[in-house]
Amino acid sequence: MSLLDEVIAAHGGLDRWDLIETVAQRIRLGGIALPMKGQADPLRDTRATVEVGRPRARFESLGVFDSSEPRPPGMARRLRWDRADVLHFAGYALWGYVTAPFFFARDDVEVEELSRHRLKVTFPDWLPVHSRVQTFKFGPDCLIQHFDYTAEVFLGKLGLVRHHCLAHETVDGLVFYPRRRVVPRGLPGPTLVAIEFSDIKVTDA
Repeated sequence: MSLLDEVIAAHGGLDRWDLIETVAQRIRLGGIALPMKGQADPLRDTRATVEVGRPRARFESLGVFDSSEPRPPGMARRLRWDRADVLHFAGYALWGYVTAPFFFARDDVEVEELSRHRLKVTFPDWLPVHSRVQTFKFGPDCLIQHFDYTAEVFLGKLGLVRHHCLAHETVDGLVFYPRRRVVPRGLPGPTLVAIEFSDIKVTDA
């Protein structure tokens, strides 16, 4: 069995995942990244529902993110974001966090097994993601410990990050990560983004 197979099994398995339609959760967001863009409030405490079959998410505080809509131009260069920028960033990020690692099993996703219990994942061009290539590190239990990527909507070293998964929770047979912390890669801080999910609810199709 490959590492990817073991990882997906540890998270509840594709048979269970393929039965669901949405994942809803309450979100609390902290850290310095969004305040630096002048947008601390929209995600401080809100609810969101992700459609797992396609990159789409509805936020009570922002509206609906849909991957068919292009990224707002100039996001990385602007010192201050507007709400459309925040919606795009939060939408694709949340969808990716909720659907990992199940999305890795798609035919158009390339997965390379690396040393030290890691997977290098290359996402297809059509999918909005932090960066096309990301590296995931798993523990002995095959759950995600952290993953590295470049948040391309931020310029310079601020976008080179490590995303730590600090806790996991099983909901209706599927594993999710309700506490997360994003820091500059290779440094203990500052906290760029702190994420807490609660009241996670899975809806079957």
